[in-house]
Amino acid sequence: MLMNLTVIIGGLLTLVDNVTIFIIGRALYGIAAGGYSVFCPKYISEVSPSELKGPLGCLTQICITFGIIVPYTLGVIFEAPNPQDKNTVIDEDYNPNLEIYILFAFPVVLAVLQSFLMVTIFKYDTPQVMKQNNDYVSLREFMSKIYHPLVVQKKIDELGNNQHDTSAVSEDIKDIGYGEACCSPQYSRASWVGCTLAIF
Repeated sequence: MLMNLTVIIGGLLTLVDNVTIFIIGRALYGIAAGGYSVFCPKYISEVSPSELKGPLGCLTQICITFGIIVPYTLGVIFEAPNPQDKNTVIDEDYNPNLEIYILFAFPVVLAVLQSFLMVTIFKYDTPQVMKQNNDYVSLREFMSKIYHPLVVQKKIDELGNNQHDTSAVSEDIKDIGYGEACCSPQYSRASWVGCTLAIF
C-alpha cells in the first residue's frame, strides 16, 4: 500500500510542468519500483502453496517485463508527428505533452486500482504474519481458500516448521538495517555496486 501511495505521488509530480518537480516524481517512481521488487516476490512466496512457489515466483519477472513493454507500446501508439516530414499534417490543437501525461498517469491508475483491490478483496496478511499474530481464525479462512480442508491444519503446522528451519540460516541477516547495508565494510560494497548498476 505504501508503494502504491509512492507511485501515486510520484506520478502526479511528473505531470507538473517543472523540471525539478518532474525529477523528484521520477525518483519516487524509482523508490516504488525498488519496493515492488522486494515486497512482491516476498508476498508471493509467503502466500503461494509450497508446491507452486517456483512457478508463481516467476510471475514477478514476467510482470516486470510486461511493465517494460507497455510504455514502448504506448510510445508506438502515440507516436509524435515528425515536423520535418512534408507529408505530415499537424493539427493546430496538437499537444505534444499529452502522450507524456498519458504515459505517466497510467501507473497512477494501476496503483489506485491495486490499492482498491488490496482494501476490498486481497485484504489478508501473509500466513506467516497471521500465525505470528495468533490470528488463527483468519489464517484458517485464508488457507481454506488455497488448500483442501483436510490438509489445512497440516499446512498451518508446516508454516512454523519452515520458518524455524530458515531462521537459523538468516539469523545474521535479520538485524541488518539500511545504515549498516550502506556503511558497513562487510556489506557496503555489494550494496553500492547494486545501487549503481540499478541506475543503468
